[in-house]
Amino acid sequence: MTYRVREDISMGNAADVRIDPATSPPTIAFSAHPHGGPEALWFHFRIERDPDASPPGNQVRLLLRHYLSLAYTHPDMTANIRPVIRTPASDWRRLEAPQRIDLPDGQIDLAWTIAAPPPGGSLEIALCPPYGPQEVEQLIADTTGYWHADPIGVTPAGRPLTRLSNRYSSPSDQTKSPNTPGLYMIARQHAGETPGSWVLDGLLRALAHAGDRSPLTWIIPLADLDAVLQGDYGKDRFPYDLNRAWGHPPMRHESLVIQRDMRRWAQRCTPILALDFHAPGPCEDTGLYCYPPDEKESPKLRDKVDPWLTRFREVLGEYAAENFARTGNYRSRWETPTFCDFAGHEFNCPAIAIETCYALADHGRIVLTPHHYQEIGRRLAQAILAHQPQI
Repeated sequence: MTYRVREDISMGNAADVRIDPATSPPTIAFSAHPHGGPEALWFHFRIERDPDASPPGNQVRLLLRHYLSLAYTHPDMTANIRPVIRTPASDWRRLEAPQRIDLPDGQIDLAWTIAAPPPGGSLEIALCPPYGPQEVEQLIADTTGYWHADPIGVTPAGRPLTRLSNRYSSPSDQTKSPNTPGLYMIARQHAGETPGSWVLDGLLRALAHAGDRSPLTWIIPLADLDAVLQGDYGKDRFPYDLNRAWGHPPMRHESLVIQRDMRRWAQRCTPILALDFHAPGPCEDTGLYCYPPDEKESPKLRDKVDPWLTRFREVLGEYAAENFARTGNYRSRWETPTFCDFAGHEFNCPAIAIETCYALADHGRIVLTPHHYQEIGRRLAQAILAHQPQI
């Protein structure tokens, strides 16, 4: 076989892989694997080429099957599906819009023709640039130790669940409130929503650059770590969607561990803001937007959130969607509390879920790369640093 597909890599995901060397160029067909969950979207795999491949050839055709079975897709928006590829010697880059293939039974496949790896070489394909423990370690290294990494518990599979922090401070006594503004952030409650991690990465780099001017900040960079590493999409994954597991009692071990960590954080600061980083459906191209608390259900919390929404909208500029503050009233399999619900009601703290598109912003005029995501994060940090209250 001239080509081999490897999904047994960190964050790997591919299903029903079929390689047809007889087509011109050779075709590598694949599907996104649901990994036991109800929704499929994330994919990430490596193509390896036999060192003795003959004839050489310089192209390969990727065929993503079952487009309409992917989460939150639309038949009229196939052009917005823009995976990324990289070789061992290059960074991630976006593919162009796919060729749409309408099948006789009404299904839709998507195809891209790309440069083939050389004999003995390889390349990686993913829905969006992956972000995992290696990238977290690189962030810590690049910020010269500003961020401390501490395990706060373990995942359901027994892996250490890491929290980053810029400082610990001391818990206050019962007679006074801490005079330190505090920020708590979380990403990857849904494992395949990697744009949120890249935005958080840029935000944390900017806070590290600001040094002592930054609020006391604690972060869970990879909340559903087990699902991240095994390449799950993670939205609504069984036994319970992590972002719907924040009630009393919590329905996931990770949310239990993080709730207790947030209580420790709140004893050491005055909570000013909690942020939860996500990504929407893969066809969304309008830009970044937010889910604040519902005005009718939590009017007092919404009053605290609205000034932050205004500040974020102003600094984001071209990266922000016109419909920036949205109501999270879409149907879910679990109508139970989210991270933002918990943060808002437990600590009387403004809490915002932030959605960053997988591939495009400004209605397709911006093709998003890690650099763009990090710039979005830097702008959010700019707003936080400029408007954190003097306590």
